[in-house]
This record gives sequence, C-alpha cells and structure tokens, in this order.
Amino acid sequence: MKTLIKLSLVGLFLLLPTCIYADQPIRYGVVGGVNVSSIHASGTDYKAGFHVGGKMDVLISNNWYLDVSALFSMKGWKSTQYLHYFEEEILETDKYTLNNYYFEVPIHAMYKIQVSPKVSINLSAGPYLGFGLFGKVHVKAKTSSYSDLGKTLEEAKDSASLYKSGSGDKRFDFGIGAKVGVEINKKFQISAGYDWGFLKSNSGDDSQNRNIPISFTYIF
Repeated sequence: MKTLIKLSLVGLFLLLPTCIYADQPIRYGVVGGVNVSSIHASGTDYKAGFHVGGKMDVLISNNWYLDVSALFSMKGWKSTQYLHYFEEEILETDKYTLNNYYFEVPIHAMYKIQVSPKVSINLSAGPYLGFGLFGKVHVKAKTSSYSDLGKTLEEAKDSASLYKSGSGDKRFDFGIGAKVGVEINKKFQISAGYDWGFLKSNSGDDSQNRNIPISFTYIF
C-alpha cells in the first residue's frame, strides 16, 4: 500500500507541469478499457487485460493538447509449449499465462481535427512510463498418450509471483505509444492505439512489452 501511495504521488508530480498552462482550459476525465498485450518474444501470444484511471487534456494552442493519464494497468502474455517423448509415446503440453500489474503514466501530444460541431478526431503520440506493482505467472501442464487416442495421463497446475529475488523480473518500463480516437459532444472519447516498450520485462530474454489499448473516456 505504501508503494502504491508513493507511486500515486509520483504520478501527481508528473501531472503538475501541465499547470503552467493555468490560463488555458484543462479538462479532467476518467478512463477505462481493454488491453490486448504480449511481449516481443517468439512463441508468445496476446492476451486480454484492462486499464483504469484518470486523465487530463490541457489546451496548448489551436487544436493541440497535452493528453496525460495516470493508470492502473494489467498486461501480460500467454504461451503454449509442446514436448514430445516419442519413446514413451507421450506428449506434454505446458500452457503459461503471465499477468503483470503496472502503474503507468502516458504523456501524449494530441491534435484534434474538428469534423463537426459535436464530433472530432483525435490523433496523439508520446512516451509512457511504467512501474510493475505485482504479478503472477501460471503454468498448466498436461501429459497425454499417443497410443491411446490422446488420453490424458496427468494434469498439474502451478504459479509463481513476479519480482522475487533472483527472478530477473524488471519493474520499470518505458516506451512510446500512438492513438487515434473519436470525441463526441466534448464528453465521450473512444480510442485505440499501440504501445511499444523499449525495456526488457525480464533480464533473461528479449521481452519488451507490446500492447493494444482500447479506451473509453468520460470528460467532466
């Protein structure tokens, strides 16, 4: 809990520079949505997650805004591995699922294209900062028989927490992202984007985060 409080304070501190535009309109809102994430590594697939938090849009100049969010975000990946034991006529199937929970601060420059009095198209891009809070990797193993029509011989489950000493897990994340969205009635925003992580999530492999965020925002 203390860590979460400290991170919240850091997020607020990062938002403070926007106050230099005190004479410009600042809009606040709440945001939530879906993450479709994986890592940049062979044999891994995308999995569903979520993000939720607050955001602010600060008018910089005509049609240009600073779009800043503070998010609680779940990312991760999944993978299936097959091990063949031909002499014993056995197939082992191992399914891995990793859930990683982050505190994230995306900082985007946003350009708004007004297509009608009530509708605009928003284009944005910029960096994001992330800090891993906690997470787990789950393993589900199954052995089946070649000779007995794939009959299951044994099943087992296990899990392990992330960020333990010696695990090689990295808490800090940094990357860039881009989004395209629609704003309706200056109240509702719908957007989709892509985030490229630059840092490894684990020191043992090439494991930069990749994420497709789909967001829904309500502006106060």
